[in-house]
Amino acid sequence: MPGVGEKTASALIQKFGGVKQLYENLDRIEESGIRGAKKNRRPARGSIARRWISREKLVRIETDMQLKVEHDEFAWQGVDEKLAAELMRELEFNSIIREISPSQVELPGLESTAKPAATVSGKDLADALKALAGAPRIAVDLAASEDGHDTLQLASADQTVVVEHDGIASAATLLNSESPPKSCHDLKNQIEAFARHGIALKGVEFDTMLAGFLINSGQGEPSLTHLYHEYLAPLGASSPPGTNAALVRNLREALATRLEADGLTSMYNQIEMPIAPILAEMETAASESMAMHLRSSRKNLPKR
Repeated sequence: MPGVGEKTASALIQKFGGVKQLYENLDRIEESGIRGAKKNRRPARGSIARRWISREKLVRIETDMQLKVEHDEFAWQGVDEKLAAELMRELEFNSIIREISPSQVELPGLESTAKPAATVSGKDLADALKALAGAPRIAVDLAASEDGHDTLQLASADQTVVVEHDGIASAATLLNSESPPKSCHDLKNQIEAFARHGIALKGVEFDTMLAGFLINSGQGEPSLTHLYHEYLAPLGASSPPGTNAALVRNLREALATRLEADGLTSMYNQIEMPIAPILAEMETAASESMAMHLRSSRKNLPKR
């Protein structure tokens, strides 16, 4: 304060007990008997008033406000895993998602009531195929198993079945049909894989690989594992649970929502999806042509 040094300030505090009391007794400063009080009355009063108002209105923490919440509501509840994962996916912090220790085991927002996958054959396979044929939508995946034989996975909203190599032909009627609508990962590759079993895959209306690529083309063609971590995985999850077909089923919902949000649905449905079967047919024709050329070349080789 102007005109008030350390000694005067100390004397004022000792006389009145504190800044608050000093502010409340500004008229008594002159009567305090403190050296220089009369001389500094006006500047001291003005300075004290300004500092008191500043303290009360600008820097003092209110401790007596009436709150509409209870103290327990401020207790730490842990990381909101779903919210944190969604935010990091939006910001494309995908590596961080895998580094954070998980606190939940469920897929955020995509919990499924489907039964665990079961390998079926015989009558059980026939019953499963009949049920899948009546489903609103199914996901399919044909992949090579560890023993070198293809394995078929089929998933609807309420069941997932695995069909071994010998039973794949039994699913031909279902897979050759336009209904129910089907989802898969990498339609072009799946068409070629089913063709090896004499099955013309039809009715595919969603390809998770094409959707993931269209949403983020800068990362190339994504794998199922990549899409799992980018759109479904809980924080810190390492590998996708369950079957590929079940993963495709869940990814379809997440990716369709993202396509719509990014304004890419029309391009996806009108350009990307129709082109995939054409490319598969072109590759098959090119492979057959090359094979015929090689066979012809071998026949024309001079005999030893």
